[in-house]
Amino acid sequence: MPKYLLKCLKCDNSYSENQQLMTCPNCNGQLEICLNYDILHEKISNSSDFLSLSASAPNSMWKYYDFLPILEKENIISLGEGLTPLLRSHNLGRDLGLRNVFLKVETGNPTGSFKDRQVSMGMSKAIEMKTNGVITISSGNVGAATSAYAAAANIPAIVFVHEMSPINKLTQIMTYGATLLRVQSNSTKNILDAVKDHCREYQFTNLMTASPVNPYINLGAKTIAYEIINSFISLYDGKTPDVIICPVGGGGLLASIYQGMVDLIELEIIEDIPKIIGVQPSGCAPLATAILRNITNKDIESLFEDPWENINTIASALADDVPMDARLAVPAIKKSRGTAYIVTDDEIIDAEKYLAMTEGIFAEPSSATTIAALKHLKEDAIIDSDDYIVSLITGSGFKDLNACKRFNPQPRSVPLNHNWDVEFKEM
Repeated sequence: MPKYLLKCLKCDNSYSENQQLMTCPNCNGQLEICLNYDILHEKISNSSDFLSLSASAPNSMWKYYDFLPILEKENIISLGEGLTPLLRSHNLGRDLGLRNVFLKVETGNPTGSFKDRQVSMGMSKAIEMKTNGVITISSGNVGAATSAYAAAANIPAIVFVHEMSPINKLTQIMTYGATLLRVQSNSTKNILDAVKDHCREYQFTNLMTASPVNPYINLGAKTIAYEIINSFISLYDGKTPDVIICPVGGGGLLASIYQGMVDLIELEIIEDIPKIIGVQPSGCAPLATAILRNITNKDIESLFEDPWENINTIASALADDVPMDARLAVPAIKKSRGTAYIVTDDEIIDAEKYLAMTEGIFAEPSSATTIAALKHLKEDAIIDSDDYIVSLITGSGFKDLNACKRFNPQPRSVPLNHNWDVEFKEM
């Protein structure tokens, strides 16, 4: 019995898992992974079975191996990604008049962002497909993860990064040993077109986190949904979150969170899918703009034909001129009864500082978008005071230290005989 099938979103053809395809051979369309829920039902028939996964080996997101499109466990490349904390906010939530704000903090992943989940999935599938090496296109976080996991897999990696990528991320990529190429363009689509032929010629796998390019890789992020529900079942008597707030670049994270929730609906672990809110920066907000204009499913293709121009945002990890996963992300927002928000760079900077000072969590600007959106969501009555809200904190502030210079003064130097009492009285 197959573990999964691949279904084309364009021509509706289906293909066997053994064909190991990246795109539809009939029309070159985008493929969607469809799990065989009959197999999962045999292993997981109730919440107790689902919770038992958290006590099983290995100590990583690969506890959820049965939910992921890998056929042989021996192909898994893992650095211990996943199993990140779900922290209840006290100070931030109280300040906003929200009683139940939770933070899913992904900063402790091996390279400092949730992208490790996706790349662990993508790298494992690349090994299963007997790749010669891997290539990715990244604003930085995927590049760092790809470089690290390629080192663990002992295969070559080439990372193409945007011109605007922060230097901290570039240093991290190079330290793990990948070949880094900083391209004089901020257009994801243009860079992708430039590397497609090289992937075919050298039989390298593209680990760009975009389902039209690689239908497997983003599914590593489904494990965030499983972990959130696992925590809620354990701590809050099976309650499902009312709202999940996601940063959005290409839309793959948001789409995967939704798909993870669908999996749990199918297994009767949960009864309702939380509202999923996507947040983008005003300097690059193609998907959020489309949602707010009530884009129809038939108009989604226009997002691929009309890239966002003049990208200008501090949230470089979300600077995708084309939301490559729009075909999955737009329906995910609509089916979950969610919406989208756009926040300014000033709001993002304030939120990054606010999160650090109220909760002790150091997030990169792209992650702080979810905190910046909280106030708007409350004011617009999208969320209520008693709602259970999960904000995703997707990457560490150490990824972009230069961003902090916008809100932190230069450190002071003081003499040894400084009047310390003045400092304590001013606190």
